[in-house]
Amino acid sequence: METDSTDLLRTNTSSMSPRKVGEVCLSARNDVNELLYNWQVPGTLVAQADKLRDSLGKQALFREGTSFREAYIAGKFGIHLGADFVRLLRPGSQPTPDFALRFEESELWFESTEADRPSRKRNLEYLESTTLEGTRLLRDDEWVDQSIYAREIDRLCRQKSAKNYGKCDGLIINSNAFGIIGEELMDEKWWRKSASTALVNFDQVWRFHRSTFERIVPILT
Repeated sequence: METDSTDLLRTNTSSMSPRKVGEVCLSARNDVNELLYNWQVPGTLVAQADKLRDSLGKQALFREGTSFREAYIAGKFGIHLGADFVRLLRPGSQPTPDFALRFEESELWFESTEADRPSRKRNLEYLESTTLEGTRLLRDDEWVDQSIYAREIDRLCRQKSAKNYGKCDGLIINSNAFGIIGEELMDEKWWRKSASTALVNFDQVWRFHRSTFERIVPILT
């Protein structure tokens, strides 16, 4: 029987002190984190990530929330590729990709990286309790030109390519920018050029943009 991760977050904290509530939430978060490293069907991992996001609010996105975001991408990508099982990979002494997908006769490991406008400071959105980008109209300073976004993606790909992964079958660029000036120019050629440096160490490069996965390289024929 699969564990419902939100059961770990349903403790009644109404009579607890703020310090005790914090301790309970931290313990629950650690328990849930452990579940993400177990093999499970992709849809279950996505459901866990969704429920955790709803239960923990901004903490799932900004504070110690990396594993939750990785689990969401891993589960969604597993569904896209038709994987049988998926799990997060534990960090080791050497650079380790984020997650693994298991198929009937193979297992693939993938690293992911989050791309956003360079000037965005999500930690400030958390500290200032502002409404998150993507849920409201953007200010003028919250837009990014596609040329600047291309350079940011190139920087991230260079950063990932510089790591010496013992095993890694591909890289996923999780595109988080909401307001992009000139987005109509972001065709397949734009993405291949922006992510070209990732080919140094990755056989496959994918993008997750506007909730859709597309393989950048190798080119599908």
